[in-house]
Amino acid sequence: MAAGPMKMRATLGSGYTDVRVLMTHPMETGQRKDADGKIIPLHFIQNLTVKVNGKTVVEGETSQAVSRNPVFTFRIKGGAKGDKIEVSWLDNEGHLEAAAGPGQGVAGEVRPRQGPWRAEGRLRGPAALLQGRRPGDGPGSAPAALHDHAAGT
Repeated sequence: MAAGPMKMRATLGSGYTDVRVLMTHPMETGQRKDADGKIIPLHFIQNLTVKVNGKTVVEGETSQAVSRNPVFTFRIKGGAKGDKIEVSWLDNEGHLEAAAGPGQGVAGEVRPRQGPWRAEGRLRGPAALLQGRRPGDGPGSAPAALHDHAAGT
């Protein structure tokens, strides 16, 4: 499976912008075997960059521990309708992919938030696990061990 296009949506909140990106990428761990029993080599997104109006606002690194076709969500301070958002990634094989808007109907252009949906303070996926949380834990929740003061731990 080759890397393919990205789909991006940016929605404007009150003082922030949420950016959600779906990246088409095989994200191979180097531990799977093909039909012939040969190990499929590592192939994963290593670097991720988000720019707003040409200014870098998020830079990150990932590893092979991220699932195929990953979805990343970012909350960026500020933002205005019509801001240009660019998301790019570089994988361990040197392939570079970028998506920017507005245009092509896949976002890149900041739109006002619609509806009551909010995910304020929520960590997702690997970031949640690194913080000792499970994906889906809401804001303010923490692992039981952090709250077990009565047990003396």
